[in-house]
Amino acid sequence: MKNIMAHSPKNLLMIKRLQEHMQKSGINARELALQANVGPSFIYDILRGKSANPTIHKLSLVAEVLGVTVPYLLAGIVPAQTTETKSDDIADIAGLHIEELPDGRRVIRDKDITPGIIFRKSWIVEFLKAKPADIRMLRINGDNMQSTLLDGDIILLNFAHKTPSPPGIFLLFDGMGLVVKRLEYIPDSASVRVISDNPKYTSYDAPVNEINIIGRVVWFGRGV
Repeated sequence: MKNIMAHSPKNLLMIKRLQEHMQKSGINARELALQANVGPSFIYDILRGKSANPTIHKLSLVAEVLGVTVPYLLAGIVPAQTTETKSDDIADIAGLHIEELPDGRRVIRDKDITPGIIFRKSWIVEFLKAKPADIRMLRINGDNMQSTLLDGDIILLNFAHKTPSPPGIFLLFDGMGLVVKRLEYIPDSASVRVISDNPKYTSYDAPVNEINIIGRVVWFGRGV
């Protein structure tokens, strides 16, 4: 296999994890692409450092072939384990399907599409203080919350938390479409401040009853 370390890509650790598990599986890039039913260029682009934010759907197919999880490949946040593992402590977190309409608005078409990503139920309960059934995954699209959340980041949302108290980051419908924003109550009022962490976007105040909160952001992951 060609030595790609000299390229010094930002996603070097993801490349290293991918290489290690390809070697353990005794599989080359073309064979991996064939078994995962993805184009060979998808694998080669990652290995050559040309794809820092690979498509989650395709990456999940690659992870399944290698017997690991998407979070492990992206950030090494969980031990390598087969996606076939039958365990009471495994939670397959579904992704949200966000469709962008011709007018630029984004809407949820189906909350329970697969494939998702795998976490331990005990971690969700103990660390996120949430029920696994209330958690969904979404990939950030855009720079609205930069530099807190970057384009391509993976976030976990708790659908059971729809009140901005305490303040936090939420997925909400703002009357135009689905957006990720920071929300905080304005003292002594019935309004909430809607904040973009990126200063190029203007923050604004809105009546509480006009803010349709989908869920609170409780975790995020980022590739390197």
